[in-house]
Amino acid sequence: MAIRILLIDDNPDQAIITRRVLQHGGGYELEHASSGEEGIEKLQKWNPNLVLCDYHLPGISGVEVLKAMRKQGAETPFVIVTSAGSERVAVEAMQEGAYDYLVKDAAYDDLLPRIIQRSLDRFNERNERKRLEAERQQAQQALEKAYTELRVMQEQLIQSAKLESVGRLAAGAAHEVKNPLAVIQMGLEYLAKHLNPDDENTLLIVTSMREAVRRADSVIRGLLDFSAHRLLEPKLQSINPVIEQSIALIKHELSKTRVQLSVELDPSLPSILLDAARLEQVFINLIMNALHAMPSGGNLVVRTRQQTAQQIEVLFPGRFTNGSPVLVVEVDDTGEGIPVNVIPKIFDPFFTTKPTGQGTGLGLSVTRTIVELHQGAIDIRNRPEGGIRASVVFPLPS
Repeated sequence: MAIRILLIDDNPDQAIITRRVLQHGGGYELEHASSGEEGIEKLQKWNPNLVLCDYHLPGISGVEVLKAMRKQGAETPFVIVTSAGSERVAVEAMQEGAYDYLVKDAAYDDLLPRIIQRSLDRFNERNERKRLEAERQQAQQALEKAYTELRVMQEQLIQSAKLESVGRLAAGAAHEVKNPLAVIQMGLEYLAKHLNPDDENTLLIVTSMREAVRRADSVIRGLLDFSAHRLLEPKLQSINPVIEQSIALIKHELSKTRVQLSVELDPSLPSILLDAARLEQVFINLIMNALHAMPSGGNLVVRTRQQTAQQIEVLFPGRFTNGSPVLVVEVDDTGEGIPVNVIPKIFDPFFTTKPTGQGTGLGLSVTRTIVELHQGAIDIRNRPEGGIRASVVFPLPS
């Protein structure tokens, strides 16, 4: 394929000389423009491989032609042609991005093919460097993404191993303590029935002991629930009635607060395989946490919707297949949020920010276990506008 050269020169004799030199060498196709403006127009239409441009032109100069070309985004190799003694002009053009310069003197015929080839070689080398740099950056981005995904998977494996160990220990401890605790409970109930009603101090002590046993029993039940690996009993059904039933079960607790509840359930959601009883436990726990986060009142929003994996990628990088549909359940509150240093710990067993006696620290651990048994994922984070958003996501059939 012939190399297309655009010559911009107002001297017709120079055009004849240049054409003769290029025809002698062979392999070139020359297009001539007699002004800078005409040259810029032909550059856009003809798309040459290289531009030879005289510095002294009627109207705009050769350097101004070069500036106009670069401003338009054209990266075509540009060689400035000057008269003898105009090397200063050549330096100016080189500073503006010209690839080379050529003087109109006795050596013009010999140097022209070599300068054209040298400029084209430089252009190709520059493009190759750009290509390699783009590939390097792409590879680096891919490596960084893979590293991030690997780190997330590693953290998940560590967390999974930690939870499994805690689960085994918890199950053993819970079974060892459960039966003696039941005996103590029965003994306290017996004492309460046979106490002298006038003995207020003893009655107060027994009442306090019964409350302590109740709290201990709550912890034991939580441990057993956390460590249980019983199979789900899934049925194909809509998730919306499960959420509605969960809300109905905490209506009494909700009525004791100044929290305004808003329910936004998408009626067009497809059915999924779910264990209603287990997921009720999930949603009750999340809603109750939201209520506890707003002791002075606020707004609670429970919503469902269908999205794509790309839309929730920031929450669960690499967790769901790109392009696949997912079902999203969100529980938003307007409380004070969670301290940044606490967020990484919220799913740890026995970790709680609630006062003593108000939480076992197992609620979110159990919640995540149930969600993951449904092949789903859960994320809890602070909202930019304030409060917390708990997001539970389940995969949908493609």
